[in-house]
Amino acid sequence: ELAMRIYISHPFSCLAQNKAELERITTELTLKYPKHIFYSPISTFGFMYNTLSYDRGMELCLDLLNLCDQLWVFGDWSNSKGCKIEIAEADRIDMRVIYNYEVGA
Repeated sequence: ELAMRIYISHPFSCLAQNKAELERITTELTLKYPKHIFYSPISTFGFMYNTLSYDRGMELCLDLLNLCDQLWVFGDWSNSKGCKIEIAEADRIDMRVIYNYEVGA
């Protein structure tokens, strides 16, 4: 099985509980699928949330997304502007999108 680069989309809004949930999901996925590499824009860029403009932050996220093979979406994504932008970009580039992949159970 070839390793994939998988982008993890999850609501953030600079909320500690969203960051903690994303870290739990990423850890579980990394342990469950050791051949794949999971990328989280929250882990990569989240510390700059209040420094960069929203548009610049999303631009960085989409650049990272375009380096990946798949998009896996978690949390209350349907109420997240950022998640919906990431999904639209994945659709635009014909990237496979997987919603709420089962972790932990």
